[in-house]
Amino acid sequence: MGQTNLNYGDLGGVDGNVGVVIYEALEAVGDYSMSLTSEEGAVVERVVNIGIDAHLEAVDHRLAWIGGRLRGSVTSAGMAVLLRRLTEDGADDAMDFASSILYTLGIEWI
Repeated sequence: MGQTNLNYGDLGGVDGNVGVVIYEALEAVGDYSMSLTSEEGAVVERVVNIGIDAHLEAVDHRLAWIGGRLRGSVTSAGMAVLLRRLTEDGADDAMDFASSILYTLGIEWI
């Protein structure tokens, strides 16, 4: 998979050309498997626990704490919501984690 570069300001949601790039990358992966440290897991838990948000979307996931790690998977649609929520959260840990997820999808968020 080739590398795609996006600017930080480009990721306000999954609309437009940026959203298409992200959606296509997520669809190619399917369910996104994760095994997160307690720090990373806390970030995900913080934004997932919002439930249904103002966009009337929830993060569709099968994640559980096992052995001190948050493990499981998130559907491609759920990952799009998770990425949006991470960027809306705006905290450094959330932004860093969103950037890390995008990098694993072949998207460099600069």
